[in-house]
Parts: sequence; structure tokens; C-alpha cells
Amino acid sequence: MVFNTALVLNIVFSLIVLIAVYKLFGFFQSLVSKKKNLWYRSLVVRNNEILNVDNIELMFRSVLFYAKWIVLFFLLYLAVPLIFAEVPETREWSLSLLDLVKETFVNIGISWVNYIPNLITIAVIAFVARKLLQATKFFFEKIQRGDIVFEGFYAEWADTTYSLIKFLIVAFSFVAVYPYLPGSGSKAFEGVSVFLGLLISLGSSSAISNIVAGVVLTYMRPFRVGDIVQIDSHKGQIIEKGITVTKLLTFKNETITIPNTKILGGDILNFSIKADKKDLIVNTTVTIGYDTPWSLVHEMLKNAAHQSSLINHDKEPFVLQTALNDYHISYELNAYTEHAAKLPRVYSELHKNIQEVFAKNKVEIMSPGFHVVRQGPTNTTPSL
Repeated sequence: MVFNTALVLNIVFSLIVLIAVYKLFGFFQSLVSKKKNLWYRSLVVRNNEILNVDNIELMFRSVLFYAKWIVLFFLLYLAVPLIFAEVPETREWSLSLLDLVKETFVNIGISWVNYIPNLITIAVIAFVARKLLQATKFFFEKIQRGDIVFEGFYAEWADTTYSLIKFLIVAFSFVAVYPYLPGSGSKAFEGVSVFLGLLISLGSSSAISNIVAGVVLTYMRPFRVGDIVQIDSHKGQIIEKGITVTKLLTFKNETITIPNTKILGGDILNFSIKADKKDLIVNTTVTIGYDTPWSLVHEMLKNAAHQSSLINHDKEPFVLQTALNDYHISYELNAYTEHAAKLPRVYSELHKNIQEVFAKNKVEIMSPGFHVVRQGPTNTTPSL
């Protein structure tokens, strides 16, 4: 048997390279662990820790682990043809392996070179879209802060309008980029696109409705964040206006999430708009018998309002006689307040004062009503 020096040298060289690469990756993996507190910082988004240092270290170690075996496999694939090329019986087979590797990399290189014009086009579209987004964001931030004012365009519309324009810019950019993506014309790519579109259309019909309703509510301006409102049977403060839902904090500190479609299809009572101008009217009704002069009832109800600390004393309360019932008269007290956020306390204090004033004047509140058997023809008509 003839000793093949080249074969031995190729084997030794291949082993040295494989061992060196294996050790090099091991060194990098240990370095990643030793320097983790120096190199990495926890990933925090809005005070929420998404990734800590240990998670980042584990991620890098995993990447290095898989990269190590991929590189070793590739080097081994190159080493085998080089080794067997020195043996006459396997030389042709080893040359075929080398040609296969060479052909693969040549094709990849040619593909990348041919794709450069498309890549440049995509980069230009992405650059223009990014600059448009930056300019649009800057413009609407100026409107939101009040630096730029347009008649009929409210500052609270700025954020929603920016979101709509941002969506349109991104959508048009994607449409413009789509033909230049690798494989965009293939049947597989088209099939995946149709499948994803079908999933979105079937699974997001209610979400789309809520988004549209959220946009409509923004431009209708029925309420703002911080307003005290009543939506259906829920009364409280608006704490969040989302694109799909609105969150309401009730007077009992309960958070209610209401879909925007339900809000758009229902009635909305806003107590804060008039309360900010001290024009919000609170009202309550009492029923008093016909034997009590109406002027006295008016006076007592107004006194009760004047004694309430949460009622605005700059504007005079007023009383309406809303019904002449079978057994009593309905009197509605109307008083002004600026404390929309304290409506339960406003009504509670007002009702308490009404009871005290009527008790001092010895006038019965006829609710609930009751029956009395009259003895004699006593006249209940008040003296005017």
C-alpha cells in the first residue's frame, strides 16, 4: 500500500479546522455568559420588563449552539470531498460533491446580484414611506399640542387622523413593494396570500366594525377622556378611548369595557360638557298633596338646594310642576352644579336636605302614596 502524504495532511488539516471552530464557538458561548451583565441590558417597554439579562443570554447561547453545528456540518461537507479527492477510486465522486457546492453558491450569488435592482427599489419605497410617516407624525403632533390650528379641525382628532393616514401610507407602501418581493409571482406565495386574506376577513368582521365605530365616534366628539357620561345603563368617567373599545370607570370604581359598536348604536349622556360651564342641571321629583300651597313647596325645594354644598349658588334653582296626579302634585326641583364627577353625592346631599326642610315645615312627601278615609267634608283646597 502506497503511503499518501496529501491524504494524511488533508485529514489532519480538516480535523484541526473542525476542532478549532468547535473550540472557538465554545469560547464565544462562555464569553456570552461571563460578560452578560456588562454587555446586555433588560428589554423594558413602558415599565414592563419583556426580556431580562438571563433571557437574553440564553437566546444568544442558543443561537451560537445552532450556528456551531451548522458551520461544523458545512466544513465537514467541504472536508470530505477534499479528503477523498486524494484517493483515485473516490476522486470522481468527491469532484461531483465539490461541483454541487460550487454550483449552489454560484446560483445563490447570481440570484443575489440579479435581485439588487429590486432591493434598491424596495429600499427607496421604504425610505420615502418612513419620511412621510415622520413628517405626518410631526405635523399632527403640532396640531395636538395646539401649535397649528385649523378652523373646524379639533386637536383631539389629530391622533386618530394620524393613525388613519399612517395605515394608508403603510398599505400603499406594501402594495408598491409586493411585486418586488422574492417569489411574489409564485403560486405558493399567491396561495398563502389568499389564505391569510380569507382568515382576516372571516375572523375580524366584528373587530373591523368596532374600529369603524371608533373612528366615527372620534369625529362625532360625543365625549372626551375624563368626561362623566352615561352609556346605556352605565354611568361613570371615560378613562380610555380605544380604537375598538371604550373603558368606563363607574362611581363604584368598577371598570367597564364597552365595544364601540354598542356605543355608536346607543344613547350617550354627557354630563361634563355643561358641568365645565357650571350649567349642568340635576333634577329630582317629589310628590306633595293638594292641601299644601304650591308656593310653599317651591320655597322649601329651593331652600334645600341652597343648603347643598355641591350645588352652584351663583345660579338660582327653579321648580317645575310636572303633573297633577290623582292624589298629589309632582314637583321637579332643578339646580345647577359643576361637580359632574360627584353626581351620586350631589343627589344624596340634595335628597337629605329636602327631607330635612320638609320635616321642619311638617309637610308630608306623598311617596309612596297612601289612602285615608275622610271623616266629614274637610276641604283640602289650599288658601291662596
